[in-house]
Amino acid sequence: MNNIGRLIKLERIKQNMSQAALSEGICSNTYLSKIENDLVEADIEIYQMLIAALSYTYDNTNVSECQSIIEKLWESAFDFNIERTDASRAVYDTLDKCRFSDISLDVSLTFFLFSVLLDNDESFNHYKNELDNNKMSRLQYDRYTFVIAHKYYMNRDDSILRLMMLDKSATMAYLKGNYLATIGNYGESIKYSEKAFEYYSQDGDIIGMIWSSFNISNSYGNLNRLDDQVHISNRIIKLNKYLKNPLHDFYVHYNLGSSYLSQGDYDKALSALLIAYNNQAISKEDFASVEEKLALLYLLNDEFEKALTHINKIREQNVYKLLMRLYTTNNDIRDKDYIYHLELAYQSVKNVHHGRQLLFGSLLYRSYKQTYQYPKALNLLEEISFLEKSIFFEKSF
Repeated sequence: MNNIGRLIKLERIKQNMSQAALSEGICSNTYLSKIENDLVEADIEIYQMLIAALSYTYDNTNVSECQSIIEKLWESAFDFNIERTDASRAVYDTLDKCRFSDISLDVSLTFFLFSVLLDNDESFNHYKNELDNNKMSRLQYDRYTFVIAHKYYMNRDDSILRLMMLDKSATMAYLKGNYLATIGNYGESIKYSEKAFEYYSQDGDIIGMIWSSFNISNSYGNLNRLDDQVHISNRIIKLNKYLKNPLHDFYVHYNLGSSYLSQGDYDKALSALLIAYNNQAISKEDFASVEEKLALLYLLNDEFEKALTHINKIREQNVYKLLMRLYTTNNDIRDKDYIYHLELAYQSVKNVHHGRQLLFGSLLYRSYKQTYQYPKALNLLEEISFLEKSIFFEKSF
């Protein structure tokens, strides 16, 4: 149950209700404590009764509608087109219906974003307290840090921004590095994230060292500096021996697999992605991302039946249609319909996820070249300057 235990605890405390009062007739105090601290995942009926005792409803009926709204809001946020009006009462009320549901963490993250849009410090602190120390997917963690970066970097005048850039705290350097990666400035992201790693090292903060290393590794990946990415990834693996966090292991191998795939090294891509795929701790969202990469990998390697088992599990419609087109045309990247679907898939990730944008952009560029659409290929280069370092993006024709 995504974030439900922590939500129950916070709402119980807010209502000045004791554990004994909430658990009466439902479960023991000890079991409630385990639920609230996410140490167990209870039966759905237990959650429903606890939430009802707090005068809420566990509601999964509006999840699909709310998820669609949430994704569009975050797409606008990462494209810097989100406004105060996007956090209207009507939108808030619609999302609030899923406050206690399978997407509760995504709802909380969106309300966290609203708190910054509306300059509501009380709400910001409330949701930050709720979200801190939660188990998040990488996308969810990126959204979390984006909100913090938005609050501290993007709504302040230049003088305050300069002062904050001079702040030598590890957290400030990490957030700056994360924000710069979000907007595609990977060189500067590496610089700030290396500083963050240095400060975290001085404090002996292994978690900080790992997450600042992820910033660096991902930036190297997006700059197509694979040797550097491998070096930093090995550092994360060594650090994680102390924490033994399976999610860290997942992200290392997923990111490496994606980079190998972008560079056309299918054997190494498959090895890394299969390690990520077999990780038992990954979220449904992260699992779907691996399915997508494995499907594309098998298609590009002409292993169509293996690809089909993954294609049928993909939820993103534009990507699904693209991969099905590749499957039905036996990986003919010159097929006009394939290029059409690839353009749709590319647009769906544009300015939202730079890694996937790099991958689909590389494939689209290659298709334009092989079908002699040189003006479109050049326009693609101009549109996405950070892709120019990709091995698929040489400027000579």
